[in-house]
Amino acid sequence: MKERFLRAILFLSLCIPATAFGQSMADTTAAEKPVVEAKVAYNASKPTEQVVVRIYPNPAVDKVTYTFPAGIQKHLLQVTDMGGRTILNLIVGNIGTQNTINTSAWRPGIYFVSINSSTFSKTFKLMKQ
Repeated sequence: MKERFLRAILFLSLCIPATAFGQSMADTTAAEKPVVEAKVAYNASKPTEQVVVRIYPNPAVDKVTYTFPAGIQKHLLQVTDMGGRTILNLIVGNIGTQNTINTSAWRPGIYFVSINSSTFSKTFKLMKQ
């Protein structure tokens, strides 16, 4: 019985596409995979307007990159660990739509990366190897 259950779980994990878990493999190079992608409301007054925010690679080793569309300039980047401790808290100015975070000094584990601007807010779960 236990063996049938484990086989069923393995089968389902192979059959369910990555997009079912909020991950997208599109538009990336082999070095950037896997990508976690999220569509978020761009403007509170127009909730149908959405932007795509990506963070990759996940799991991360030495660095992680996050991207969002042009037009978003100043944003708050906050990283917390599973214990709720703040690892990184930065106000990022107009430095472009693709930004890199150095994760080489972080311990292996799970982190929450929050990107907040005046027009959107999104939190990603990031694994550090």
